[in-house]
Amino acid sequence: GIAGQRSDTVMVAHIAPGAHSAVVLSFPRDSVVPVLSCTAEAGASGQTAQPGQMEQINSTFANGGPGCLQATIEETTHIHVNDFVELTFTGFEKVINDLGGVNVCLPKAVDDPKSGLNLPAGRHHVYGSQALAFWRTREDLGEGSDLQRIQRDQFLMASLLQGIEKSGLLTSTSKMTSVIGDAARSMTTDSALDQSGMLRIGEGMHGLTSKSVQFIEVPTTTYTGNVNWVQWTPQATQLFSAVANDTKLPKTTKTKTKTKTKAKTPTAAATKKAASATLATVSPAKVNVEVLNGSGFNKVAAEGSADLTARGFNVVGSGNASNFNYTRSVIEYASAADLAAAKTVEQQFTDPEI
Repeated sequence: GIAGQRSDTVMVAHIAPGAHSAVVLSFPRDSVVPVLSCTAEAGASGQTAQPGQMEQINSTFANGGPGCLQATIEETTHIHVNDFVELTFTGFEKVINDLGGVNVCLPKAVDDPKSGLNLPAGRHHVYGSQALAFWRTREDLGEGSDLQRIQRDQFLMASLLQGIEKSGLLTSTSKMTSVIGDAARSMTTDSALDQSGMLRIGEGMHGLTSKSVQFIEVPTTTYTGNVNWVQWTPQATQLFSAVANDTKLPKTTKTKTKTKTKAKTPTAAATKKAASATLATVSPAKVNVEVLNGSGFNKVAAEGSADLTARGFNVVGSGNASNFNYTRSVIEYASAADLAAAKTVEQQFTDPEI
């Protein structure tokens, strides 16, 4: 076996002052970080600082544990991290079940013996074990193994938020206490965070809605020292600074995504691209969207898919466009019957072509 712990997902959640909005940053596990000195803690042997040397952020967790991971993220991003929560697979399943399951969407049928995911294509409402299998599968559902997993993380988190919102969990102290207590039996936290502290945080978020939460994958590029690793880009530094200082987030490359949208009952008519700006829109829940990366920038489709899912749209697929020559978002739809749906998507982008 391989010594040390492994982390499937590394996320930093930032709740803005007043708890009216939040940002969740997803860190690719292959991100490189400096090797810092960390003392031993439960499940980890600790590590000795190696000035000038880099390691994958997943190795930081494996060698130093969650406390070392927290310290490394603070040191490299300059974002103060108040607390950490390490949730096991069992805890993940319990939380999903306590919240009544979660909606997922598969662009194709998957039968993956390694993860245990066996579902046909389409939308499904799944519970603990199948939600975990969806999260962990390495079947080709997205854009590469690690980045593909981040995309599914964001889909699941967005869907969970919608479920939390509908269940009234954030406005019910009794429901919240039950969920936190169940999850606490399968999690590790820093010494300053206990169940009472988690309850206070939860109660302070009662005004938060799914539409006010952004899921962002930290922008990366190939690491110069190892083509299998990635390093954060200057855009990531700007993102970290904005989160650390509670300022407006920098623009991302997601506006270069090519987006195709179809209403739930599309006709077979040829694609049309004309609309009146005053045309009525429809509920995002009634719009199926396929998100395609037409810019060539890494992870654009994943980020766009997660954003649209968080805003209530049904993302039915994502991937690469036929070429990477797009310089602005393009919204395509099948017929005049789908125009209202297309206009609904148009409102989510800055100066798109429709």
